[in-house]
Order: sequence, then C-alpha cells, then structure tokens
Amino acid sequence: MVRQLPLIEGAAFLNSCAQYDVLNKRLEDTNQSQEKFKRETDALAVQLRSALDELTPLRAAHEKCEVRNQNLKRKMESLKDSVRALEARLPRGRISICRNLMKPKS
Repeated sequence: MVRQLPLIEGAAFLNSCAQYDVLNKRLEDTNQSQEKFKRETDALAVQLRSALDELTPLRAAHEKCEVRNQNLKRKMESLKDSVRALEARLPRGRISICRNLMKPKS
C-alpha cells in the first residue's frame, strides 16, 4: 500500500489537472461569448440611437399634423353650422343647393 499511495496521488493530481484544463477552457469560452455579446449589444445600441434620431423629427411633424387636423375639423364643423343657419333662413327650394355644397367631393 505504501507504494501505491504516490501512484494514487499522482492519478488524482492528473485528474485535477484535466478538470482544471476543462474548466479553464469553459471560462475562456464564456469570456469570448461575453465579449461577443457586448460587441453585438453595443452595435445594436448604436443602431437604436440612430433610429430614434431619425424618428424624433417625424414625431414632431406627426404631432403638428394632428393639431392641424383637429383645427380643420373644428373649422369644418363651424362651416357646417353656418350652412345650417343659412338653410334655416332660405326658402325650401334653395336648401337642396346648400346641401349639395356641403357634400364632400370625390
């Protein structure tokens, strides 16, 4: 038994070295994966910032259009009210003319 003890310790040491090599390789692979992930994430962040920079003026233009649209709707309703008021004062034969003017043109 005394002779086998160094042999067993040597085998255990070699086994530990093999496990160390495997773990070291896994660590290297993990580090490379993390670096690749970071590069890809950074590239996506740059693309996202660029896309947001392009969208900002579009959003402002959209908001202006929405305001204009609301203003035009209010003006149209006001004009319709004015036409209705005029219709009330016109003789019956002229009402159809006013209604034809109110219809949207295709």
